[in-house]
Amino acid sequence: MKLSRLPHDPAMLIDFFEQGLTALGAVCDRSWHDRLELMAEGRGAALWDPAGNFVEKQLRFVSADAAGGRDANGEIFPGCPLTFRLAEALLPQPLSIERAVLEPSGQGRPPASEVIEKLWRAQVGPCAQWGIERPLQSSWHFSLLLLARCEIQAIDQHWSLHRLAFALENGQADDDLAGELDFARLNAIPETAIQWPVRPGHLARTGPPSAERGTDRRPRFHPGPPRELPASRIGAHR
Repeated sequence: MKLSRLPHDPAMLIDFFEQGLTALGAVCDRSWHDRLELMAEGRGAALWDPAGNFVEKQLRFVSADAAGGRDANGEIFPGCPLTFRLAEALLPQPLSIERAVLEPSGQGRPPASEVIEKLWRAQVGPCAQWGIERPLQSSWHFSLLLLARCEIQAIDQHWSLHRLAFALENGQADDDLAGELDFARLNAIPETAIQWPVRPGHLARTGPPSAERGTDRRPRFHPGPPRELPASRIGAHR
């Protein structure tokens, strides 16, 4: 996913900083149309001091074409690190995991044998013999979907958003789901009860989560009865 860069708007940013810092417990006052005075402690002060000690600052919101060097701790300019720190500070911690069920594609019937063979060979590779031993049964496919922000700081600051999807059963990337999610439809009321996986061990990580995450399921066909996934805790990090 590639998003176009938003235009730098000092008036919009000063509103964002005033409302965001106030939500974090800071006391803010607009001393001028492009200046914001603030006093903060704790979460609001952590943008400048990780320990959260009391800080008193005057922020200046400069235009995109302003000349001269920039003060990263006191000025808000295009690509300013303070903007990203404030956005991340406003996210709930820890990030919640949302569950969603996708509407099944097709008519709910097993595909033709020729189609199954073609999918099998595309996913598994060439094999000497191929055949269906048992009738196909519908099952659930569980995936982990997340949105990650990548940031590069050099002379200029660049950042991009990436939508990633992984199968919970084996941790393989699911590029089709990540690319086609915009065209999928959600099933708000599934017909059958779903036993959600709890702890896929191959995706478990230590440390706090740092990306928006979610799980989704869509029916897939496989030969034989569905298998139970190992119980584990869902977790992922960048």
